[in-house]
Amino acid sequence: MNNHVDISGNRAGPSNSRRNNPYFCSEFKQVKSAVDELYTEYEAYIKDGKLQQGKGSYTVRKDDVAKIKRHIENLILDLYAVWKSDKTKFLGYSRDQGQFRKAPPKEDRPQSRKDKGWASYYDYFNKRPMLSKTFFIGVIDFLIEYDYVDPKLADSYKQSAAAGTPRATKSSRIRATNKLINLLHQHEVSWPAIQINPDMPFIVLRDEKKKHLPFDPDDHPEIKAMQANLREINRVLDWCHIDLNLPDDELEKLQKRMARKAKRDDEDAQDGDDVDDIEEGDDEEEYREPFDLTNKMLRRKFINDFNSAGRFYGGWWQGCPKEYRKHITINHKMTAELDYGTIQPHILYAKAGHPVPDDSYLVGDWDESLRDVFKKAFNQLVNSKPSTRDELDRLSPSINPATLPKGWEEMTKNERKPYRLQEFERLTGKTYETLLIDFIEYHKPIDEYFFSGAWKWLQRIDSDIAEKVMLKLILSGKKIAVLPIHDSFIAPIEEHRNNILITFEAMKEAYREVIGSGCKIDLKDFISADSYNATVFDVPDEHITYKQNSVDWINLRGGG
Repeated sequence: MNNHVDISGNRAGPSNSRRNNPYFCSEFKQVKSAVDELYTEYEAYIKDGKLQQGKGSYTVRKDDVAKIKRHIENLILDLYAVWKSDKTKFLGYSRDQGQFRKAPPKEDRPQSRKDKGWASYYDYFNKRPMLSKTFFIGVIDFLIEYDYVDPKLADSYKQSAAAGTPRATKSSRIRATNKLINLLHQHEVSWPAIQINPDMPFIVLRDEKKKHLPFDPDDHPEIKAMQANLREINRVLDWCHIDLNLPDDELEKLQKRMARKAKRDDEDAQDGDDVDDIEEGDDEEEYREPFDLTNKMLRRKFINDFNSAGRFYGGWWQGCPKEYRKHITINHKMTAELDYGTIQPHILYAKAGHPVPDDSYLVGDWDESLRDVFKKAFNQLVNSKPSTRDELDRLSPSINPATLPKGWEEMTKNERKPYRLQEFERLTGKTYETLLIDFIEYHKPIDEYFFSGAWKWLQRIDSDIAEKVMLKLILSGKKIAVLPIHDSFIAPIEEHRNNILITFEAMKEAYREVIGSGCKIDLKDFISADSYNATVFDVPDEHITYKQNSVDWINLRGGG
């Protein structure tokens, strides 16, 4: 039997991949049973207790067994998660020794490593390697040798140099074969068995180019508290079945749409495309993951220092288009989304000591039907660099043409820009630059914050509010789990919307504790639990995948 999955199709190549997750683990006996069977084969693979790696060898000791099993567990769960979300997708990983050990200070690094201050598999928060290179690569080579994965190894530097080509920049790739998937299914392993190690470093520090920066948590007591809070939040989310209640044909369309968005955003980042939309602090830039139910671990991402940014990322629902969010379920319950109305203008006006307008996104005689476009325009003014004040033509509206031109999905942001500008003028009869000028004039009390990089500390403030909201709800008597999307929260509807009222109060309290004033909260459109039976077995027949996901969850984890 051919153990390799079908790799036909445009997206089946090794470029369709994601980086491995070193923190997948599982407490379930089904996974432990599969790991034990694989370890039995691994013992035969290492030959007389010696693991061969390159020109050397490593003698496996008794106290190494648990460590090796942990690496087997991590890899097979990661491979299974990728397979579950996309059968053609590869898992990228590094075989570079430098990725497994703490990097020296920048000034002490060799010239060739000046830009490599971050090791992917070293946990700077807990000050230890996430993975052992010896065991990690050893397990991968075993899986390759025994035909459990389909490998696409990156060219070595020497091979690349000999061929007269640039050094390899892409990591190696592996993908589960049918042999591995069948073994997991024989042990009754299903996707709900995939969990996250609670010691995951949930706090990330990066520079403007998105390169990770090492830091010592002992120097930041506040960050240690954030880590503890995130550990509690993620522990609760781990025991929530978060899904999309959609018919299979609609779900398939959405999966493809989210995958295209992930691919296009990665290409924009590689092209250095920072001119269109929001130049810094662009929310959209983080939404790159396709629909993957195992992707629900939250992290806080800071830029340069811990006073800048700090928003929560990592949940698959953050990449879900707005029109689909009302179909999100939490533990098989329908949900509603509550949103802080005009939160950034409110914070800026409070800081300036001026009363906030009734609606900060509606200016003059501009058509209120385009309010979402105007909201994005306001954010651009706050997020853009100081030099943009004199170059407003660098910005373009967040709006798509009524008729999308050929190749739209593959276009970068810059390539889409002229079409968006034309569409804005067609709809309004005015230029986008005119709107931006009107906004600047309308918001004179806070003009100093435009083109100032204020987004950095604004995001730190709204992320602190979000943290308070989630903790208040988790620690409440009902222990409500909500899904953050920066300044909005998706909450389950049950008991005659009582959860929504509790969430509403928690949002008001958190805002007042941080800002010291009242706030506006909007309830977005949702599917009422009264009109849509939330019992998983009563959903329409066309929702096959949602039903099966729910059955898998209930069989392993219970009703939630």
